[in-house]
Amino acid sequence: EIVLVCSGESTGDAERRLDGWMDVDLTARGAEDAAKAGELLKAKGCCFDVVFTSVMKRSIKTAWAASGACDSCAMPVINSWRLNDRHYGALQGGDVTSAFEFQLNTSADAVPPLVDRKQEQHPCNDAAYASVPQRTLPGGESFKDVCERIRPFWDDSIGPCVLAGRRSLVVAHKDSLRALCMHLQGLTAEEALKLDISPATPLVYELDENMNCVKSEVLSDVGAAGGMKVCMFSKKPCDAELASSLEAEFPGSFSFENPCTPETAAWCKGAQAVCLYIHDECGADIVATFKSMGVKLILLRCRNHDKLDLESCDAAGIKVVSVRDVVADPIGEHALSLAVCLNRRLQRASNRTRDDNYMLGGLVGIDFNSKTCGIVGTGVSGLAAARCFAAFGMSILCCGPNKFADEFAALGAKFVSLPELYAASDVVSLHVRLSPETRKMIDESAINAMKPGVILINVSRGGLIDTDALIDALFSGHIAGVGLDVYHGQDKLFWRDWSKEKMSDQCASFDAKFLKLINLPNVLVTPRTCFLTEMSLQRNREHVVSNARAFAEGREMQSEVRPQTAGTVDSWRIEKPVGGVDKEEAAAIVEEVSADLTLAVFSADTLWRTHLAPLVRAFPRTTFIDATCSPQCAALCTGSLFVNDDASRDVLSIFRDNGVTLILMRCAGFDRVDLEAAKEFGISVARVPAYSPYAVAEHAAALALTLEKRLVQVYNRMRMGAYDQGGLTSRDFAGKTVGILGTGKIGQIAAKIFKSLGMRVICYDVFQNDVIKVELGLPYMEMDQVLAESDILSLHVPLLKSTTHMINKESIAKMKPG
Repeated sequence: EIVLVCSGESTGDAERRLDGWMDVDLTARGAEDAAKAGELLKAKGCCFDVVFTSVMKRSIKTAWAASGACDSCAMPVINSWRLNDRHYGALQGGDVTSAFEFQLNTSADAVPPLVDRKQEQHPCNDAAYASVPQRTLPGGESFKDVCERIRPFWDDSIGPCVLAGRRSLVVAHKDSLRALCMHLQGLTAEEALKLDISPATPLVYELDENMNCVKSEVLSDVGAAGGMKVCMFSKKPCDAELASSLEAEFPGSFSFENPCTPETAAWCKGAQAVCLYIHDECGADIVATFKSMGVKLILLRCRNHDKLDLESCDAAGIKVVSVRDVVADPIGEHALSLAVCLNRRLQRASNRTRDDNYMLGGLVGIDFNSKTCGIVGTGVSGLAAARCFAAFGMSILCCGPNKFADEFAALGAKFVSLPELYAASDVVSLHVRLSPETRKMIDESAINAMKPGVILINVSRGGLIDTDALIDALFSGHIAGVGLDVYHGQDKLFWRDWSKEKMSDQCASFDAKFLKLINLPNVLVTPRTCFLTEMSLQRNREHVVSNARAFAEGREMQSEVRPQTAGTVDSWRIEKPVGGVDKEEAAAIVEEVSADLTLAVFSADTLWRTHLAPLVRAFPRTTFIDATCSPQCAALCTGSLFVNDDASRDVLSIFRDNGVTLILMRCAGFDRVDLEAAKEFGISVARVPAYSPYAVAEHAAALALTLEKRLVQVYNRMRMGAYDQGGLTSRDFAGKTVGILGTGKIGQIAAKIFKSLGMRVICYDVFQNDVIKVELGLPYMEMDQVLAESDILSLHVPLLKSTTHMINKESIAKMKPG
């Protein structure tokens, strides 16, 4: 019997460095694992007559800990340089990925860049090898070189001891132990190089009298999970906690920032599972590599994966699981956030106000309430999006398989054909997988079938959209705005801050179409952040680790992905160009009151001149005045006042002297109107208290969503070439608390929207009403309690003396942090 044990985790292993002949120490976990290996050997009934180690301290200390734990202390320990790890030449001390670049882990003949004998790093200049013939000391080795180095020591030392019946323990390193396994199992060098050797995991060989292996056994303390390791590709900062969780659950697991490609796939060597992200390649060639490396499980930390060859995985016996049923809610919220931000032009409004431009021109949107949203794709993310858009009072049309027919029906949604959906929808949101059938499904024909002025949202796959057709439609105005969380060329663009790169590198890598898109004012692109919420990352992490644990323990996993046929939709394409739907424009019918009535419209910029054109037709003697109403210009006379116009006592006295008898407010607010003076002077005041409560409430929710999703920040960063995700993690709205201060008509609608988004809604108002308490079933609380418990506060109170500065230093101090 002979037992082989690889040294425990070293400081170099922990930092993903190539140790080679560098004499680094064990980590605390490495020492602990070495002791556990000894306990396993003791439980197996193993005791030893002789121990062989390399001259590396990590090997020697592992031997001490293991032999001590199994009560085998009184035996000789023989140290030999021939059991040292492979010498990695000039790569020694560098990142482990460099070994793959030189194919050191895939080719037994591959040799790293050599270290010259004159260099300090060469072992012939190390006093520890002074007694070793210098011609035998390597400056770098292939795996075959390691096998040739170890063979004499087997023939002269280890082999004779085993043949003599002396129970032998060999504690060495991965490649030196692979070389011994090659001899014991009769393998080729290429076969031996593929063996999985785990740190501090005993491998017990039983040999016959001819030194042939009759049985081998790996000793582990936690069953199937004990030896399992996970390799993560494309590690991002947001994946740090997931990587730590996998390493804690499955010691020896490792990760790379590099994506999985045909060149890097073999880096998973030693792992039984790989964790992939959306842009990692996983075609038939990579699946074959995974199989040859012993991979049995692919853990997707994304919902779908169009680059994964499921048929090849199935044929190779590799199981695939995703998180498609876990992270749907944030995707729906993100789709809604993009739509409301585009509709209300919030990214443009924010930038304009920062530049001291407070004009309203170009910022007109539509009320989502009573409009129609088309959901293309009716899986879990399509359902989540439908719930979010329905929260704004939109009618829902959907096209796709009716797996969730009951859930859509509860939203009042209607299943229709794709042409019907395009023709009737004010917003179209895509939630379908990328397949040969759906690739470029949004082409010229599909766009022509859409309602003019449509807002298009894509949080699914970039390849669903024909970019050329999209750009043409944006320039023509057929598409009013587009929100993209994906782009067909994102793999080379996203997750990187290009603003820090040389301009020549940017020009060489950038997609000209993408640059044209992100510089259009009605385009909002986020770098695949739809899942980037705190709750989503937590659920994702728990789901991936849970599935890995279930696989290791032989239990059923969740969200397993298998080859399948396309959905039940007849076609995802509009085969022939279809013209836009003809709509009868609503004619504004204005009843002429008196052609003699004179009106003066203050604060009348271009926006208001356009929107009040019917007023001129009804009252030809209307005058538009750019200036804000004030005592200095009030004599220009009366008419329509806006929210910032001054209607103080002084102004009203001027109006009275000029024969004014009516003030028409074209806003809800009237805090700048002296109502007592107006009454005294016999001037009537009319306002529009409910002219658009939905617009105001929707705007409040749009601001909250835009802030939480950092959409203005993303909009500006993308234009600067910063496509990374740093600082963009947000919170899910679902489950959070919103406080509504003021429960009039607007506050009621805002409360309904936030409640429909899955939020807990609490309210405060001096005057409580039954709509809040009975119809919506929401509680009223004291203001201090609302301030203390709310994640979001939305103000909907009139400006009065009693409410002026109600949000002050004291009230802010009472608010929930964050």
